[in-house]
Amino acid sequence: AAVVMFFYSPLTRHTMENISVRGELVWSYMIEISRPGWVDS
Repeated sequence: AAVVMFFYSPLTRHTMENISVRGELVWSYMIEISRPGWVDS
């Protein structure tokens, strides 16, 4: 991803990085709620 973003303008790259961070947070959240343990709790 970093290699691809290298070709974008600084502003677009900054935006893409922000989207990437949010995506990772959502992905972490999805993994968290997908754990088998949360069903039992």
